[in-house]
Amino acid sequence: MDMDMEILNKLLLISTVAAILAIYAVKKVLGSSKKEKKKYYPIVGTVLHQLLNFRRLHDYMTELTQKNINFRLLYIDNSIVYTADPAIVEYILKTNFANYGKGWYHHRVLKDLLGDGIFTGRWR
Repeated sequence: MDMDMEILNKLLLISTVAAILAIYAVKKVLGSSKKEKKKYYPIVGTVLHQLLNFRRLHDYMTELTQKNINFRLLYIDNSIVYTADPAIVEYILKTNFANYGKGWYHHRVLKDLLGDGIFTGRWR
């Protein structure tokens, strides 16, 4: 009797694991066609690299742009996307301007110099 119960428990465990794996496989196959993968631009450096190239920062940023037209630099608590693609720049500055504010930090820093205009990102 104990032997039969042991066999039943093992069969139940094996069938449960097989069912879970089958469900996972079906979701993986069907789910991958529905979702678009997010596109992240390549990381080309950190704020530390900018500090190391501080004396030639403009040349350094130009070199990065020549290698990748769109890229990210990592900072301590975030990453910033840089672009030199004219189509993206036009989209940000003209087509979809309202969705690209500078945020509270830039507004606070630039407000005294530039006031509450479009250059300080007051709209965000």
